[in-house]
Amino acid sequence: MVVASVATLSWESAVSSISTLQTSFGVTELVNPGYSYELGAWDWSVNLRDPILRQLFARWTDRRSEDRLPVRDDFDPLSIKECLGAVFLAVAEEETDDFRYTLIGTKIVQHVGVDNTGRLVSEVFGTPGLTLYRAVRDGARPVRVSGVVDWRHQEHKAYEAVLMPLADDGRTVNRMIGGMVFFSATVE
Repeated sequence: MVVASVATLSWESAVSSISTLQTSFGVTELVNPGYSYELGAWDWSVNLRDPILRQLFARWTDRRSEDRLPVRDDFDPLSIKECLGAVFLAVAEEETDDFRYTLIGTKIVQHVGVDNTGRLVSEVFGTPGLTLYRAVRDGARPVRVSGVVDWRHQEHKAYEAVLMPLADDGRTVNRMIGGMVFFSATVE
């Protein structure tokens, strides 16, 4: 289990600057630098810019308490209808220590160009994506991720996303809900 403990961490800079990450339990694990996909900057303070993502995060925050994580049922589609096109859901696959996308919003599919519903995070994002999802699960805390869309030849786009843990029992993370929005990567 790898848990990032810095405010902002890009996968590329983490791999190039350190070969191990300290987990919250004081155990170190080797980071696998063999994958070339850059996932983006991780922001554990969840300083969101997009209003749709802020609304989704506010719902998650409102449903969270000191000793309870939100559950899937806290996100009724009618209560987040303005966010639906930007929402994705994933469920933990215990036997493979991976996560499977069970829903990907239509706006995400339009921008990405493919519907990854039913696919594993490791199939879509490789080791960096799986590391991120595991860190959110193991830390039971949300993260903001942002960067340039460097897949499917769409470098003209940038994205902002939020990934938030859910727990059917209120304690053990076994699902994720997130949101992802896209915008122009050009600076004017």
